Amino acid sequence: AVIDVGSLCCNDREKTRAIFQKAFKKLKVGGKFFSLTLAKGLLGYEEGRGDFFEPKEGIYTHLGLLRFDDELSLKELYAHENFKCLSLSTQILENDGVVLDKLFIFEGLKNA
Repeated sequence: AVIDVGSLCCNDREKTRAIFQKAFKKLKVGGKFFSLTLAKGLLGYEEGRGDFFEPKEGIYTHLGLLRFDDELSLKELYAHENFKCLSLSTQILENDGVVLDKLFIFEGLKNA
């Protein structure tokens, strides 16, 4: 198994894709890939800034550049002909109606 706990989201889409491709090659058939990544819509995400930037507010300030995804962009990022998305869960931390943290938990399987 390959497990990413919030490190791939510190890379832009192109670098993340390259890292995923290398990790995929190391997986055996039946091997699983897990990724925990930031979701769009949390405090600090700004829609007009693209998907890779340094948040100016929220719990992820002063951490450098971060990549934010939605369900479609994450599935596209980890797409491969011999790879199947098993599940995509969302974990949300909210306080008084403000989304402080929103994470995607992606689980995939190498099937050939």
